[in-house]
Amino acid sequence: FTVLEIVGHQISCRAENAGTLMDAKGLSMSRVNLRKEFLSTRNLDLVRFAIESGVDFIGLSFVETPDDVQAVKDMVGRKGPRLVSKIETQGALDNLMEISELSDALMIDRGDLSAEVDLESIAFLQKHILAEARRVSLPVIIATEFLHSMIHAPLPTKAEVSDISNS
Repeated sequence: FTVLEIVGHQISCRAENAGTLMDAKGLSMSRVNLRKEFLSTRNLDLVRFAIESGVDFIGLSFVETPDDVQAVKDMVGRKGPRLVSKIETQGALDNLMEISELSDALMIDRGDLSAEVDLESIAFLQKHILAEARRVSLPVIIATEFLHSMIHAPLPTKAEVSDISNS
């Protein structure tokens, strides 16, 4: 979409390509910081629940700063769940070194990340994140819709097989 006009809380946009809008979907606005506090009341409740439930890992969505990771690290303590920082925003990329040093693992969310950066950059950024993870000896999860074509086909595409191999 291209924003045409903003009047109060009303935003008029023009669709730049065809597609289907569905309910309960998020909105990503590149280079616009709408950030609130990382640990909302709901997130605090979820972290407490994870600790009480004895889970092994907590995935931290939309991490942007080392302070985000440190806030949860302080909550879980030394014996609590390990933290997987999801790298899915420009802020996370900007603070990757510090975030990786505080995390127990990283997750590369290429789908959300592609809404923040140029699509052509995703493969390079994935390799950059993997190199940083190797530097601090962290495991990495690469999240994507691998093998999505197999919903309707018996075999994956050549691109999917290559993508999985590279990952």
